[in-house]
Amino acid sequence: MSKNAQTQLSENVKFDQEKLLLTIKRTLDAKGLLARTPDADLPTIEIVVDDIRVRSNFSAVMFGFMAGDDHVNGEVIARDKMGKELQRFQVSASYALGGLAGGQDDARMNWLYETFAQETVNELTGAATEPSAQASAQRSADWVDIKDPNELRALYTNKTFRGDGWVGHFRADGKGILLPRRGDPRPRTWEVKGNDLVCATEGREPAKCYRYQRSTKERNEFVAISVTSGDRLFFTVEDGVPKF
Repeated sequence: MSKNAQTQLSENVKFDQEKLLLTIKRTLDAKGLLARTPDADLPTIEIVVDDIRVRSNFSAVMFGFMAGDDHVNGEVIARDKMGKELQRFQVSASYALGGLAGGQDDARMNWLYETFAQETVNELTGAATEPSAQASAQRSADWVDIKDPNELRALYTNKTFRGDGWVGHFRADGKGILLPRRGDPRPRTWEVKGNDLVCATEGREPAKCYRYQRSTKERNEFVAISVTSGDRLFFTVEDGVPKF
């Protein structure tokens, strides 16, 4: 932990570095990246947390993202057995939702620990630049167009989307929020248009519309294709959203 993070601990007592470390170890172990016993011939990783912020429970519940975000930022360095640096990268996890569900201490802190751990593993394994959905996109037979408005509504209704560097939560009433890895939360609305489009609007900006495909191999993997640019955004979908 850096000196800056150490000075922040007194104002962020809910942060538990041991719990963060245990979560990282558990995530590494699940991917087969953690040695069962010490082995001096294997590479090592050093994790330096350098910035912490945790809202009080009251602020998180009552004000949500208007009270700012909770975040844990740090640097990960991988070295070989001789101490030579193999890899160095920044990891950032943030959480800005509130309400009685999203504002509770355990929910917020566990989300931060899990996200920091998963981002660390993604960088170490290369999954951050080539997620499994994106890799399989090269085989067009693996993807099917969604052309049913009811299926599109079901895709968005009370669902959480997870992409590379962002998380989105979408409610049945057409409201949503995008949480980028870095930057402020971005409230938005969504609606299905025609048989194959979902359009999202942020504030007074023009609506951005997308067509969707689902994977034939992984039921929770999807791709959104921008109508204007043709860019493809790969993401996974989970049931449920926190309160916002």
